Amino acid sequence: MRFSVGADGKMASVEVAQSAGPSREHKMLDRVAVAKLSECTFRAGVDENGRPMGGSFSVEYVWKLD
Repeated sequence: MRFSVGADGKMASVEVAQSAGPSREHKMLDRVAVAKLSECTFRAGVDENGRPMGGSFSVEYVWKLD
């Protein structure tokens, strides 16, 4: 998953960088990952002058299904 957070700490964008797989079920996992990441809250970083700033990040979801 790739995502951006704005200077206000809110999610600006999120995208699936690599799908869980080709099936319909894998696509559902992709959608759940996007939805759950979108629910996260963030605290914006600050620059050298103490002003809030956003950024872009990547996170890897690993699904383990038993």
